[in-house]
Amino acid sequence: MIAFSVTGNSVVCWRLLRNHRRRRYQKAHVLFLNLAVADLLVTTVTMTSQTVWEIMGRAWIAGDAFCRVFKVLQTFALASSTYVIVAIALDRHFAIVHPLASCPTPSSLAAAAWVASLLPSLPNLYVFRLVDAGSGISYCASLFYTHKTVSPLARQLYMTSVFLAVFVLPLILLVALYGRILAEIWHQSSALKNGHQTTSSLPKAKVKTVKLTAAIFAAFLVTNVPYMIQELALAFAGSSVSLDRNVVALFGVISASNSAINPFIFLFFQKKSSSSKRRRRFIMPFRKDTVAEGKNGASCSSCRNSGGGPDRYTSSTKSQSTVYTLSSRDANRRSPSSEQRADPNT
Repeated sequence: MIAFSVTGNSVVCWRLLRNHRRRRYQKAHVLFLNLAVADLLVTTVTMTSQTVWEIMGRAWIAGDAFCRVFKVLQTFALASSTYVIVAIALDRHFAIVHPLASCPTPSSLAAAAWVASLLPSLPNLYVFRLVDAGSGISYCASLFYTHKTVSPLARQLYMTSVFLAVFVLPLILLVALYGRILAEIWHQSSALKNGHQTTSSLPKAKVKTVKLTAAIFAAFLVTNVPYMIQELALAFAGSSVSLDRNVVALFGVISASNSAINPFIFLFFQKKSSSSKRRRRFIMPFRKDTVAEGKNGASCSSCRNSGGGPDRYTSSTKSQSTVYTLSSRDANRRSPSSEQRADPNT
C-alpha cells in the first residue's frame, strides 16, 4: 500500500506540474496538487514511520524532543489530508452555488487548510514524551498511559477533541457542502426539464470536477468512519470493550489507505477526460467540412473558383459549427457584368 500511495501521488504531482508548465493548468488543480502532497506526507510520515516503529517493537531511540515532534507530524499529516479535502469541497461549493460571488482563491483555501492542520497537532508536544521502561529501553508514549495521576476523563476529553477536529467536524462540513452542491445541481436540471431554462449555468467542466470531489469524499467516508467509531469506543468504554489487536491494526490501515486511493481516483477521472477530448478532436474535422449555405442560397462549393483570384471567405461561428460566407464585394469583383460578357473588348 505504501508503494501504491507513493507511486500514485507522485504521478499526480508530476502531471499537474507538467500541465502548469504547458499552461494547461486549471485553478482547481492547485487544491488537487496540495492533496497529493498531503497524501505523500501521510504515506511517509505516518504510514512508513509507524510501520518501522512497529517492527522495532515500539522502542524509541531518537530522544525526547524528536518523540514529541514525530507525534506532531503524524497528526499534522492526517489532518492536512482531511482539511485539503474540505478545502476542495468549499471551492466546488463556491463555484456551483455562488458562481458570481467574490470567493477565496484555491491557493488561499489550500493555505488555510495547512495552517488549520496545526491546531489539533500542537497539543502532542505536551501529551507525548520519552518514557524509560528500564533495561535501557525507552518508549515514545502518551502521558495518559504513563502517569497514574491523570484521570481517564482527561484522556476521553483529549481523544474527543482530536477526533472532533480531525474527523467529525470535517465530515459534517463535507456532508453539508455536498448536500448544497447536489441540491443546486438538481435544481438546475429540474429547471431545464420543466422548460424554465434553455441552458444550464453549470458548465460540464464544473460538473466533472464535482463528480471527482464527490468520489474523493466517498472514499474518505468508507475508509475513516470505521476507524473513528473504533477509537471513540476505546476511549469511552475503556477496558469494557475488548478488540483484537489485529482488528485494531486493520482499521488503522484502512484509514491510512485513503491516501493511497485518492490519487488513483484523480487519475481515473483525468483519463476519462482525455478520452472524451480525443473523441471530440476526431469528430470536429468532419463537422467543419459540412457545406453551409451562403448568403445567395448557393453552396460554398458552387462559389469556389468562380473568378480569377483566390477565394476569400469571412467565417462566423454559429452553434459550434463554422459557416463560410462569400464576401459580396469579392463576388462582384470576380463575377463580370452582363455588358462585360457581351463585349469581348471590355
